[in-house]
Amino acid sequence: MTMPMDPGSTSPRNGVLPAGSVSLAEMADLAQSTVIGRAAGAGTGVPTALTATQATALLDTASTTAAGINRLTASRVYWQAGVASSADTNSPAAKQEWLAGLTTRRQTADLTGRTQVRGALQTAVPGFAGSKLAFQYSVDGGANWVYLDGTADATPIGAATPQLAYDTAAGTLTTSAWATLHAAARTEVLLRVVTSGGDGIVDPTLFYLWLEFR
Repeated sequence: MTMPMDPGSTSPRNGVLPAGSVSLAEMADLAQSTVIGRAAGAGTGVPTALTATQATALLDTASTTAAGINRLTASRVYWQAGVASSADTNSPAAKQEWLAGLTTRRQTADLTGRTQVRGALQTAVPGFAGSKLAFQYSVDGGANWVYLDGTADATPIGAATPQLAYDTAAGTLTTSAWATLHAAARTEVLLRVVTSGGDGIVDPTLFYLWLEFR
């Protein structure tokens, strides 16, 4: 209901409030960490409580010539970058860490703010037909492991989707589509590569192997 007021008065008349007469303290309570505004594309209308994503979408991106916010760009974690190749000698059928179960190829990464992931693989020497490779993360220093999409470690490689599982028997460069990064992985993590489905004889050799986050 509107409340008119006489000119120059702070008392309502006929239900209209004059401009500038309502203080912040007199407004309705607001939830913490909330910004009032109108989301981009919403058009003119009643102010709403914006989400963090909606609020930051209204801000310019920082550059060398303009103020704004710094937006995360995609970043990669490499295991093989095409400089040399590494053979997984006598790759077995059972799941193990890439390169004969070695733990020395694990890598740390700060994935804070990242929400999506994709990977790429190219073999120099293809593996046994049906052999697979996938990526996992750990937030407790390697005591427990989870696939990047949140699938439990006990799940066979490639049994769940997207899981970022790759066929190491293929000889072409394979780059996956962007997938949602598991929420629990969006922090400082330890990363590893696991393989399975070998025959204990063929030695799949990788030329490219990387993950990309954004």
